[in-house]
Amino acid sequence: MAWRRRPEKPCTIVARSIEVLGDLDPEECSSVCPTDALRFDAGRVVVEPGLCTVCLACMAICGPSRIRVVSDWVCPD
Repeated sequence: MAWRRRPEKPCTIVARSIEVLGDLDPEECSSVCPTDALRFDAGRVVVEPGLCTVCLACMAICGPSRIRVVSDWVCPD
């Protein structure tokens, strides 16, 4: 079997979308995300997938039935 070279830049995982599937409790989920990709603003949920590091803390604490992070791999050409 031929060994492939390690890419100069490694692949990274990115969030394609953050889907809120149910009601979120601001007291339970307000300070969960370390990058503020999921936050509360004036009582409503704001999501910014571009800030997400796919740590999945929101799914672990708020519940996987209420939040879904859709991720994908991005690799150099």
